[in-house]
Amino acid sequence: PIWIMCSPRGLTPSATMNADKFSRFYDDAPCFTIPGRTFPVDVLFSKTPCEDYVDSAVKQALQIHISHPPGDILIFMTGQEDIEVTCACISGSFL
Repeated sequence: PIWIMCSPRGLTPSATMNADKFSRFYDDAPCFTIPGRTFPVDVLFSKTPCEDYVDSAVKQALQIHISHPPGDILIFMTGQEDIEVTCACISGSFL
């Protein structure tokens, strides 16, 4: 048999990590700086704790959608299941 040994490769994007320390840990792996663009962002938080944060996020996203000019809405969720449920609820709201 023929064995081909491939060296592991990876790309780790981050805007906040200590790139020099990370590079040294991985045997002086090369670091690249990719310039980005920034856009104005409105950050909205709930004024009170919510019992069901998925439901609250869906309701808030729909409220923003109908009350603000066109734009993107970014919702941070803690796990895959929450992401899928949130997407399903929002998609179902537009059927």
